[in-house]
Amino acid sequence: MKIAYIVNARMPTEKAHGYQIATMCAEMEKAGADVELFVPRRRNGIAEDVFSYYGLPRAFKATYVPCFDAVRFARFLGPAAFVIQTKLFLRALCRAGVGKDAVIYTRNPEVAAAYSKGGYKVFYDAHNFPEKEKSAAKLVDELRGAAGLIANSRGTAQAVRARGFARVLVAPNGVDIAAFDGVPEKSVLRRSLAQDIGISAFATDARIVTYVGHLYPWKGVDTVIGAAAERPEETFLIIGGTDEDRARYADIVRRRGLKNVIILGHVRHELIPHILKASDALLLPNAPISKESERYTSPLKMFEYMASSVPIIASDLPSIRETLSGETATFFKAGDPAALARAIGAAFADPKASAEKAEKARVLVERYSWKGRAEAILQFIGQ
Repeated sequence: MKIAYIVNARMPTEKAHGYQIATMCAEMEKAGADVELFVPRRRNGIAEDVFSYYGLPRAFKATYVPCFDAVRFARFLGPAAFVIQTKLFLRALCRAGVGKDAVIYTRNPEVAAAYSKGGYKVFYDAHNFPEKEKSAAKLVDELRGAAGLIANSRGTAQAVRARGFARVLVAPNGVDIAAFDGVPEKSVLRRSLAQDIGISAFATDARIVTYVGHLYPWKGVDTVIGAAAERPEETFLIIGGTDEDRARYADIVRRRGLKNVIILGHVRHELIPHILKASDALLLPNAPISKESERYTSPLKMFEYMASSVPIIASDLPSIRETLSGETATFFKAGDPAALARAIGAAFADPKASAEKAEKARVLVERYSWKGRAEAILQFIGQ
């Protein structure tokens, strides 16, 4: 089976979707497909290619399609920059010559619409669903010709099925479990991380509570900072986010006078298993301010948290409850800093129970490998 994975995005990227896309290409190739990734050639501050940046074997083909980078001018053009970029990329793809024998796989509805109209067999990987009716109707129209939809969560699947799509596969995100095997013991990890990423707290016996991910409002970092104000005895480590978002939260931390919050920014993905396993608790603090957060998301970090065997403290939301339960995580009322602070205290007050939950999460995550996701998707496409 020949798969043309077409995505209108900067690649590689420090954002989680880039890792997910590249990993899925590699795993589908391993599972027997002939995969070619098509992305626009855009200005990129990352000098490495997809394979070296994500630490992947050069198994699949990555084609950078020459295309004017309109997104560079988003500051002046606003949302129009992304509309222009999409049109230019689709036009450039015509010159790239995607063969009619290829199955089109994409996360972009505009790509799905264009190739469906061109007579291709198209599959759309849905990672959210629009909240506004006008946007939802537009998405439905663009996906009308798709041969099937892959939904990253049951919530997403319910939303698209309610709009009339019958052929839907629920395929949550996954994790590279092997990346967590053979990681040094905690004391060794802490010493090396103190040097590698310059966080002195790792060189001490401090209890470290870690959040990894982007800093969008619905991710819940405001809740983390609020909890940190109530838990001065722990060090709160926040990893990820754009330069702009990091600066904004660093200013909040500074104005609140918090000395126990460290905003590190982006780190290379291969360091994430080490940082997680060197931590004492891991936070999944999604805020209840959007349906994406409440029902549609399938957080990559959740599966990595589970693979780390470190206690997880999570927002009590349907999107999280699809995977975790009271047996595998400690829950708190989403969006409530005081509730998060209490949950952290409860987790540390009963370390035995927290460790048991973490080990049950580690067993459960065996169901959520990237390999399994790729195989399920290829079987779905081939039906």
